[in-house]
Amino acid sequence: MAKVHKQCTDEELLEMLVARAVVRGEALDQLKPGKANTQFKTMVKLSCELLRRGTSVHAKFLSLLAHENPYVRSWTAFVVLEIDSEKALPVLEEIGRSYPRNLNLGFSSKFTLEQWRKGDLRTISSWGCNKVIEIGLPNSDRGSKSQPSG
Repeated sequence: MAKVHKQCTDEELLEMLVARAVVRGEALDQLKPGKANTQFKTMVKLSCELLRRGTSVHAKFLSLLAHENPYVRSWTAFVVLEIDSEKALPVLEEIGRSYPRNLNLGFSSKFTLEQWRKGDLRTISSWGCNKVIEIGLPNSDRGSKSQPSG
């Protein structure tokens, strides 16, 4: 990455996020967890930076709910649950129905919905985005609440 995330435009960050989500989806489908996890960590950092920018980015982020790639839609729906759950929930439901045998999409979407409805989903903001951006994903606070698996 040539630019630090804070120096990127919203559009550049969204482009990077889409690219990472696509690569992560391919890695999951190819059973390459190391590559998928690397993409996940970067996706979290990009998403946190976008969320840090405030409401001006919400409409841009929400537009990704209609992206052609289901991994992009799935990640976007997870992130925007806190912004606009009325728009995110139907996307997760559709992915759950459309990919019932795919653990990376169907199961993950259904599990995310289940945890959200029970009030047990650990959203990105609950991970502490400032810590995520500065030092990476927190390792010590992964206890009781669920993180997305897909």
